[in-house]
Amino acid sequence: MTAVNVHDSTIYVGDNWEAKDNFDSALDKDGNSVDFQDLIVDASQADTSKAGSFKVTYTYDGVTSTAVVTVKEKQTAVNVHDSTIYVGDTWEAKDNFDGALDKDGNDVALSDLTVDASQADTSKAGSFEVTFTYDGITSKAIVTVKEKMTAVNVHDSTIYVGDNWEAEDNFDSALDKDGNDVDFSALTVDASKADMSKAGSFEVAYTYDGVTSKAIVTVKEKMIAVNVHDSTIYVGDNWEAEDNFDSALDKDGNNVDFSALTVDASKADMGKEGTFKVTYTYDGVTSTAIITVKEKMTAINVHDSTIYVGDKWTAKENFDNALDKAGKKVVYEDLTVDASQVDPSKAGSYEVSYSYDGITVTATVTVKEKPSQEKPADDSTHATPEQEKENQKKTTPDSKKHVTLPKTNENKSVVELVAGVIIVLLTGVIFFWKKRKAKKV
Repeated sequence: MTAVNVHDSTIYVGDNWEAKDNFDSALDKDGNSVDFQDLIVDASQADTSKAGSFKVTYTYDGVTSTAVVTVKEKQTAVNVHDSTIYVGDTWEAKDNFDGALDKDGNDVALSDLTVDASQADTSKAGSFEVTFTYDGITSKAIVTVKEKMTAVNVHDSTIYVGDNWEAEDNFDSALDKDGNDVDFSALTVDASKADMSKAGSFEVAYTYDGVTSKAIVTVKEKMIAVNVHDSTIYVGDNWEAEDNFDSALDKDGNNVDFSALTVDASKADMGKEGTFKVTYTYDGVTSTAIITVKEKMTAINVHDSTIYVGDKWTAKENFDNALDKAGKKVVYEDLTVDASQVDPSKAGSYEVSYSYDGITVTATVTVKEKPSQEKPADDSTHATPEQEKENQKKTTPDSKKHVTLPKTNENKSVVELVAGVIIVLLTGVIFFWKKRKAKKV
């Protein structure tokens, strides 16, 4: 009944191996168990340092059994990777574990590995080492902890009731953990409180990777204003749109220069009577001025005159009246008068110009020599009081009629004529008086 029972086996390069590993049992001829150490073992071919196979013989009481030992390359592996995380991040050892294989190349679960993460610290910048071990194979992963560079940059702003507004208007920039630019579309934005229909303020939240920034948007009432006035001008006047502009304000109530307005004066026509409208626009606000164009009533009335050498004369003597373009009286002092050519010291004809608001008229002043005054040869002949007054008069300036004194040689005939007329009148009066008296008797 002698028997030696062994088995073949597979081991891996570098494994610890003994011949006893392949021995199962042995019996003597009586069927009793035989201890391994009573066998003769030949393991001279054994070599576990390289892949291959070798035979081992086990002999007892003339009975020999052979076991074949196959040596394979180990496929055991533990694969991990280094990583970078950021202060405060949630981290676990499995984050750095890629996979593991046993000696035969079968997958091994992380739970079957021995993991040492005792140095892990994610609360501050730095680095730590984590070891992953399986079946004698150990791999290390280095975890680098960085300060987060995540940032969301926004700004507050002021808008005005009715303005168009979008959340992106208040967004400046954003960075991820590594400091790379982040597009606005990657953010989570809460603008649910936005209301541009009335004065007030609202808050907008911008969030990326756990970082939130808030912008406050203030909504103000618009103070925009364009102030103009209507006016009256006259045909031919110089006119510009700025003449009817008073002032303008921007949204904040600041003064706005005329040049910043959009002006439509396309209907302006100063060449004839009528009206036209001019529009003035700034930032959506428009005001209209109405300009009335009237015919000018400007007039200057003067007259010609005659004076005598040596007479006192002023230009005002030839001025009658004047009207402005609205038909209102103008005082003489408002006229521009040029009397520089007039010389009352010598006979001649001179022009005087009177100007007002573009209108100029001319009066002619005639200066004559004074007539000579001689006494009559016969002192017994006297002029009547009326004649003496006439002789003392000077010619009165008159653009329509000029009166002159009689000459010396004409004095006598005039006196005789007047005396004759008086005698005839007296004779007639006496005649009618006597006749009337006779009738009464």
